[in-house]
Amino acid sequence: MFWFSPSCYSFCASLSVKAIVVTLASICLFGCSEPDFEIKANKEYRLSEQYILVGALSNGAKHTALVTSDSKLILWRNQDYSMLKSWNLTQSDTVSLAFSRDQQFLILGSSDSLFLFNIATGDEQRLWTTLGMPEGTKIDTLAISATGTKVLIGLNHGGIVVIDLDEQSAFRVDQDLGSVVKLLFVDGDRKALAGFTKGKLVLLDLDSKEFTELIETEHRITSLVAERSKLFISDALAQQKIMDYKSMMPPLQLEYSDRWRWFRHGVFLEGQKYLVTSSPKSELSLWDAHIGAEVARWQIHRIRPGATTIALSKTDTGDLVSLSSDAVLQYWPKARKIQTAKQSR
Repeated sequence: MFWFSPSCYSFCASLSVKAIVVTLASICLFGCSEPDFEIKANKEYRLSEQYILVGALSNGAKHTALVTSDSKLILWRNQDYSMLKSWNLTQSDTVSLAFSRDQQFLILGSSDSLFLFNIATGDEQRLWTTLGMPEGTKIDTLAISATGTKVLIGLNHGGIVVIDLDEQSAFRVDQDLGSVVKLLFVDGDRKALAGFTKGKLVLLDLDSKEFTELIETEHRITSLVAERSKLFISDALAQQKIMDYKSMMPPLQLEYSDRWRWFRHGVFLEGQKYLVTSSPKSELSLWDAHIGAEVARWQIHRIRPGATTIALSKTDTGDLVSLSSDAVLQYWPKARKIQTAKQSR
């Protein structure tokens, strides 16, 4: 859509219809940008025709979990696109879904309850509810440890609940930093990273229960990725940084010509040489993680006009895998091949 000032309307009124058409065509030709780069997926498959509310990819992109619009949780094996299990959900407001790293467990959070699913047996267990919490308490995000023995629950009032299934214990720590929107286990599941709506990223020691503030952004944190000690963090407007939370060297800012950009998901590739991010809609971007420069950007396959990227992962061989709200899995060329193709244009 084009917007014109009043003087522009007067000018257009003096033109013939044919002249207006030519003028608009010229504006669109020289003012509308084309996609940065077209990349063809190596392979893709649509797992379901249902609209997907929440989705997750496992470690190594071996499995996919989907919550569909008809309130089912479905587990898929990606190697042969076979459905392994399906659960009927009693709640319809799923907010978070995640695999344990060993792919033995799934956790699912609604606004007021946390459920644990045993992938091998199919057993479902309600682990925690907001009953007894202050009125209005809701679950905003979740994380599960590598072997499924610990679970983190991020709450809308800034609290973090830590559940130890082996010890059959739980505790809560509170911070006045807004809602907890991102949670990750790090350091062998002994510590956790937490991102808040007020823009702060903190490190929580699960033994001492002490918080260490790592970085502060101007706006709500929207994306948090960790691989070993390297982090990618994005806020909701214009700060996207790559940093090492152990060395605390000055963070590296992503570089781009757009005035504002922000991202929902990300994954490091090829020994942290590259970073891939997803926009709030359907765009993927490849970055040189050593200098912060954008290598290429392209679109996922959309079946519905409003389809978005809901998860990113990588295979054991380092290939990028994306999952869309259309339930489309796409496997992409290796990052270095994308970079070489872009440079040869």
